[in-house]
Amino acid sequence: PHHKPHSVTTVSLDLKSSGGSGGPTIRDMTREDEFLKRMREIQDDREKAIVSLAAVMAKRQRLKDQLAETEVPYGRAYAAAEAAGWSTEELARLGAEEPARRPKGRPRKHAVTTRPTLPAPSAGDGESLDGAGVQAG
Repeated sequence: PHHKPHSVTTVSLDLKSSGGSGGPTIRDMTREDEFLKRMREIQDDREKAIVSLAAVMAKRQRLKDQLAETEVPYGRAYAAAEAAGWSTEELARLGAEEPARRPKGRPRKHAVTTRPTLPAPSAGDGESLDGAGVQAG
């Protein structure tokens, strides 16, 4: 359809009514601007939290990588302690955890043979250990 040229006043009215098409009014655009401003403020706060999280995640990964680098030497040292006569139970009482990965080589049998050298458990537990020892022997 053919439109007549608009005066300044008519342009202002056209912005409000958006030509009758139901589009945003000036008041709506102001609300939209406020809405977007609030959204950006919220996003800024959220971004700050993510930046902190990202920094801690990077630090955790570095520490995990450093810990992973100790797995092989720890496994070797643990195996050497077992080879020197320490049982897994004795090492555990000292605070040494079994390694996640053991060094390649012979299967560990030394710790099993050293278990009877531990101090005697309570009477009820001793009977079950003796029974297990007889069955295994």
